[in-house]
Amino acid sequence: MDDFAVFHDDKDFLWFVKEEIVQHLASLKLHLHETKCRIFETAYGTPFLGMAIFPYKRRLKRQNIIRFKRRLKKFQKKYAEGCMEWPHINQSVQSWIGHAAHADTARLRNNLLPEVVFRRQKGG
Repeated sequence: MDDFAVFHDDKDFLWFVKEEIVQHLASLKLHLHETKCRIFETAYGTPFLGMAIFPYKRRLKRQNIIRFKRRLKKFQKKYAEGCMEWPHINQSVQSWIGHAAHADTARLRNNLLPEVVFRRQKGG
């Protein structure tokens, strides 16, 4: 099943909603993940879809950014060697930008992406 999140100020209401969801999913022969379905205060950030969601901001998880930087370096190397074509790289980068744009990442994207250069090796 896909991920979803429910936010509300009243903890009792959230417990009620969780029980309703459990009952509805049971009618579909589905169930919630035992350890991932939690009710807690969001002031500490809620992990969701590779982000930490706070009441007034959304941040990409650090590991998400590190993984993307490594992927960019791999793409640069493969492109230089002629093992990968630009449309595939562009599609992957645009996909990550689309995901990252759902968090507060304008400065990150503006600083990270202009530094990346793709060049073919000469004579290869």
